[in-house]
Amino acid sequence: APTGAGAVERALPDATFRALQTLAHDVYGMDIRDEKRTLAESRLASLARSLGLPSGAEVVRRVLETRDRDLLSRLVDSLSTNYTYFAREAEHFEHLQTEALPELLPALREAGRDLRVWCAAASTGEEPYTLAMLIRQVLGGEYERWDKSLLATDVSQRVLDVAREGIYAREKVAKLDPELVRRFFVPVDAERLAVSPELRAQVVFRRLNLMRERYPFRRPFDVVFCRNVMIYFDRPTIAAVLGRIAAHMKPGGFLYVGLAESLQRDDPWFDSVASGVYRRRAARRAESSQPMRKGERP
Repeated sequence: APTGAGAVERALPDATFRALQTLAHDVYGMDIRDEKRTLAESRLASLARSLGLPSGAEVVRRVLETRDRDLLSRLVDSLSTNYTYFAREAEHFEHLQTEALPELLPALREAGRDLRVWCAAASTGEEPYTLAMLIRQVLGGEYERWDKSLLATDVSQRVLDVAREGIYAREKVAKLDPELVRRFFVPVDAERLAVSPELRAQVVFRRLNLMRERYPFRRPFDVVFCRNVMIYFDRPTIAAVLGRIAAHMKPGGFLYVGLAESLQRDDPWFDSVASGVYRRRAARRAESSQPMRKGERP
């Protein structure tokens, strides 16, 4: 039982924890395993405290009873680890800059200079803004002649709001090339930097739950970053999400997942290229694909 003013009951009854597991899996694909129970209880207790509620169990009860979208989003936020920074897992950005884009661009240049990139787990924005900087670097003097679509999605409205604002603590950019920091950031104060307006304008942020049966895209992507999100999914969910992603990629396009993630060896859509890097096969389209209309954008 809680002790002292403002104390929050941390432990979840067994039935409540099972209900939480089912809810998180059915709505967001999250696989909250039994061994993660203590961590989930701790995070829900923190959320309950911030909401002025007596227990994490009360948070779950209210979500189940009301299906309030904002409260549900905050619950999932509390269970997710939105830890990121600019140029995290830098080998992927190096691969994109030195191998993937140089290989893709000649054909895209001949086809009309249309480059489409999707960051499917944008979190607070560091990853898509890093991609935007590298695309500008690679295209160089050709940049203004290209039609660049850089879509960044996340299931959490809270992190998308942070991303759109584009203001970060200086330690978040510590691993970036100082020249990129000089070019694409402006000081806010002694502790914070803001992404330049030109870079913010390059990225379109949208809310998207990867558990949707169909994604609302009409034209396929050349590059997809979907990193450090499948660690929350079980294998059937991963397979379903990968099939939907593959349906919206061009054959030969590049998929990047987290370095701690990997696809099954018999995955029907992708071939391994490097650690956390895969190439979309020229195979049949997934059942979740939709016809694309000329000129439409996500």
